[in-house]
Amino acid sequence: MEAIARKNIKLQNRINFLSGITFLVGIITMFYKYTGLSLTQIILLANVGSFTVFLFDLPTSVFADTAGRKKALVISVICNLASSLFIIFFPSLPGFIIAAIFS
Repeated sequence: MEAIARKNIKLQNRINFLSGITFLVGIITMFYKYTGLSLTQIILLANVGSFTVFLFDLPTSVFADTAGRKKALVISVICNLASSLFIIFFPSLPGFIIAAIFS
């Protein structure tokens, strides 16, 4: 079971890395520039997002393995909804930081 969890963590990290490079980074950067953030603030947001992924990757994987996939997916959807709502209702640097943590 532990070997499967480690394999899944490595696979998820690779998928996140490739999807961020190929598609999301350009669109998100343009969106942030459109909302008035500077390049320094955009880099800060990227670092906050990367740090939270690093910080919560293992605990959320353990939670999914112990509590069950269905419960973990429901919580994931709720967190992504919260992230989207923060982006919609608080389009500023603090709102984007909170959205990065939730996402």
